[in-house]
Amino acid sequence: MFALLKREIPCIGSVHFRGSPGVPPRAEEFTYLKAYGVQITRTDPGPSAHWSLQLRHDKWGEAEVVALRDMPPCPHVLIDWSPTLSDEEKRQAKAAGPGVSVRMASTRRNVLADRKRLLRYLSWLMGDDGVIATDHGSELFWSRGMLDDELSHDADLDVEALYCIHAVGPDTNGADKDDDGEGPRLTWVHTHGLANVGAFDFDILNPGPSLALSDPLRAIAFAILEGAVQPNTADYPLAYPGGNVRFVPAYEFQRSAPPEFAALRDHDENHSDRRAVLCEPVRGLLGRFRKKVRPSRFLSGDIPDEIVYHFSHAATELMAQRARNTFGVFRALLEELAEFQLPAIVKLGYPTAPAEAGGREHLWFEVHTVRGDTIDATLVNQPHAVPTMNQGDRGEHSAELLSDWVIITPIGHINPRQMRPAREIREDKGRFREFMRLVSTMHPGEG
Repeated sequence: MFALLKREIPCIGSVHFRGSPGVPPRAEEFTYLKAYGVQITRTDPGPSAHWSLQLRHDKWGEAEVVALRDMPPCPHVLIDWSPTLSDEEKRQAKAAGPGVSVRMASTRRNVLADRKRLLRYLSWLMGDDGVIATDHGSELFWSRGMLDDELSHDADLDVEALYCIHAVGPDTNGADKDDDGEGPRLTWVHTHGLANVGAFDFDILNPGPSLALSDPLRAIAFAILEGAVQPNTADYPLAYPGGNVRFVPAYEFQRSAPPEFAALRDHDENHSDRRAVLCEPVRGLLGRFRKKVRPSRFLSGDIPDEIVYHFSHAATELMAQRARNTFGVFRALLEELAEFQLPAIVKLGYPTAPAEAGGREHLWFEVHTVRGDTIDATLVNQPHAVPTMNQGDRGEHSAELLSDWVIITPIGHINPRQMRPAREIREDKGRFREFMRLVSTMHPGEG
């Protein structure tokens, strides 16, 4: 499984610094890298670059750093669309001027591990003047805080770090309001980056409010990376109940969809090849020959809470590895944010009956305390196949069973994949204290 992630794919990124565009930093300014154990060799830059350096570290491998003569600027519109950057990080990123390009060869036949090595070099190269870094494979922006969070542990990157999500509305940056005037009314959510690892990207048109959550997008990405779906899969059970979808190649969608749907998305060179639009499924002998296609009603609607998204055993285990390997981060965050008494939950995988079948049911628990690698928690849902446990049971649980963790805040969830709310709290704890005080005043007695 995940053969696409076990390949040798070069890693390319860039770092932008404060300063005037077109005036690159000097090569001599990077001698501080020696303090990290990096060996620096000046190399021939060729006509397209001002200078180039070959960097080598005994643990993190080699990287080539080049100051290109035609280094493109950081596009502000993409910074605005980034869901991973805080408002303050976006403000700093827009101050970006000159930059350098970074390239690393794959050495581990593990895309997630190789991309993390790239982030290590991007973090070092930011130094004191770097304001934003970019992984060109995923097209994700990485702020200094994001890099610090990711490099604080040794877990491989999460699958979500392989792609970025752009959410577009009928007005610039999706700024129009919905019918209730409560937020952006989006018309087009799409990814970039999956095609760069040999898979394909996907589009969702007229997305419903539930697309603000990562689970449906994550489930689609996993299905694509595992090869469970292709750009022309006619009927895929994305979620249960009633969550079947069809994948339609972007070119075919533009030819076959009614004009009002085709107009919702761009069809330029960046949004056409190796890309599919999620549509209504087709069934039966005649279904696949229907000429007209329309966007998925399931993904356009308000998805009920009881919907269960499909993740394979391999996908679940990959997520669980990330959760277990970041358990120290979870424990440190609970201590750091203790004054706010934020609720925390963990998902634990318990063996199902009969035990010899080797199955596991992943159950959510409300966390009370964490002591070392033991979690004192209460089961919040009724198991289907673990007869020895019942909803409301409280007990001690081993972190070895962990498959996910979440700290719930009023500004978003903190989990092994997303740390933005934690960074926003750190940026101004006084403001967050006042916000929490107002929340408790509006909802007295709620934990």
